[in-house]
Amino acid sequence: MDTRPYRLNWPSSTIMFDISPLRVFQKAAEKLDGVGAKIPQRCLFLHVPLETPNIQETLVTKGFNGTRPSVWAIQGLPLMTLVSFEEILLTVSGMAMKGCLFFGELPAWLTETGIGNKSSMKKWINNIFMSYGFKVDMISYNEVAKRLGKVVKPGDYEKILFVAEQLRCSDDQMETWRKELQRVDEDGDEEGFEDL
Repeated sequence: MDTRPYRLNWPSSTIMFDISPLRVFQKAAEKLDGVGAKIPQRCLFLHVPLETPNIQETLVTKGFNGTRPSVWAIQGLPLMTLVSFEEILLTVSGMAMKGCLFFGELPAWLTETGIGNKSSMKKWINNIFMSYGFKVDMISYNEVAKRLGKVVKPGDYEKILFVAEQLRCSDDQMETWRKELQRVDEDGDEEGFEDL
């Protein structure tokens, strides 16, 4: 488990949801506890096991709200197929409100579906993310290293770094709109409609 969430200066009342395999989480939590890593006060850290049958429902039950800003990160998940990654995209797409960020790393083999060069890979990645409502940018390891004052060893990397912005409204945002439009329709109330 990464210690970065423990070191960042999160706003008060931030809720962090960790979705990871239970056994991985338990081992990581022991190690983090051993080094004294603690979530900042006034913040809450909740774990949702990756094995949970309905991750969306569990997140909502634990307090996730799709009408509030969120940041999503993916790192080290056991993605076995393109379908498993698309399931993650579908979940995040439905839960993250418009404008939220989704970033992380993907196994490079996901793009090895007959793609020969980098421009084709970039187009493929753009298409798959856009089909779930995300505008995506690939980030090169060299760019990250340069910003950190480091040098990257030459060679191919097994991961692709990305950052994506949600362009669609979340399911919760759409439900809020639906309820408001229904209320306006039932009340015949056009007052305040412009505020939506």
